[in-house]
Order: sequence, then structure tokens, then C-alpha cells
Amino acid sequence: MKLNEMPDSFWSDTREDSIERKKIEPLLKEFNKTYASSGRQHRLYALTLTARESFVREQGVWFNDDARERLISDLYHQLEHRLSSHAQKNYCRPIHDSKRMFSLGFIEHISKETKKRVSPHLHATIAIHNDWHDKILECFERNLCREDYSMRPGLFSGNAWKEFEKKIGSIRLENCYGLYRWNCYSGKSLDEEYQSCGVMTTGIAA
Repeated sequence: MKLNEMPDSFWSDTREDSIERKKIEPLLKEFNKTYASSGRQHRLYALTLTARESFVREQGVWFNDDARERLISDLYHQLEHRLSSHAQKNYCRPIHDSKRMFSLGFIEHISKETKKRVSPHLHATIAIHNDWHDKILECFERNLCREDYSMRPGLFSGNAWKEFEKKIGSIRLENCYGLYRWNCYSGKSLDEEYQSCGVMTTGIAA
């Protein structure tokens, strides 16, 4: 289910929804703390990053959840680096601390629908500073007849990016219409037996 397809009634006062909120609230508290400390100058987006299945199998980590989580985390940080560099070449300098992207992500290994093992994927909320927003959105193009965005082909060059693309199954970016709703969906399987779901956070410097 896409984020924009979630019914407005997702936040009904059911026992299940209440349990999901309690699971997610401590993590969102830290994310919101970072958001507040940045002066709320960032726009929030929902990102889904999926590793290419053939690449995961080639690494011999299909059944190793720890290794899969390291793999998808590394892919996300490579993407974050590329997007940040496009917005500001020297983004790592301390002067840019307050404008860096920050995120909260959930790494999944099992399909919510089929309950079968699939390629590791990350559902993340990413915060993009207003000053860098337009440059970072240049890296994406809207999918026709849909409300989400994919990476713009041919934008980046070089062997490093080509190698990165070989490892990626898909990258999807959407407007984050509801912070709690999206993260409850992303972390829905945190405590279910079939799901090994890692939590990944990145933040701006204090």
C-alpha cells in the first residue's frame, strides 16, 4: 500500500492502533526533538529504499538479518551522501550542521502482505532543509499518474554511482502526509514473530 492510499480512518481508536502508537512514540519523540532543535526548517518526506535481490543473494546474506541491515543502512547512507553533496558540495563542514538531512528508518526483511522473506528494504522519514530542498528534489522525477517520485536517471555519473545503482532495486520518495501514520505503517511489524525489523536513525550534529 502506498502512503497516499492509506485511508483517513487509519487512526481509529482501536486497541491495535493504540498498541502501535505506544511502540512508535518513543522513537518519534527523539525524531521530533531533533526536528525542533533544527528550528523546524526541514520538510518531511517518506522514503522507501529496496536493495536488489540478486545483489543481496550474491553477498551470501539472504538469511543473515544483521548483515542485511548493515547492507541496507550502508546503501541509505550512500544515497544520503549523494543527495546532500548535490545540494551543498561541502555539506559536512560544521557551518552546515543545521541544514543536514536527518532521518528515522525501519529496516524490514519480511513482506507485511505475504509474510515471506523479501529483499531488505528501508521505510524512512527524511527531513530536508528548506534551503536545500529544491536541489535535492532535482534528483527525483514524479512518476506519471502517481503521487511518488523515483530517482532521475542519468543525473549522477561516475563508477561509484553506477556500482550503487547495481545494488538498488528501487527508490521511492513521497510527501509525508502524516508523521505518526507513516511511521506506524513503517514500524508496524516491530514485535511480530515473523519480522526482524531494525531501527536506523541519523541526525544533525548537536
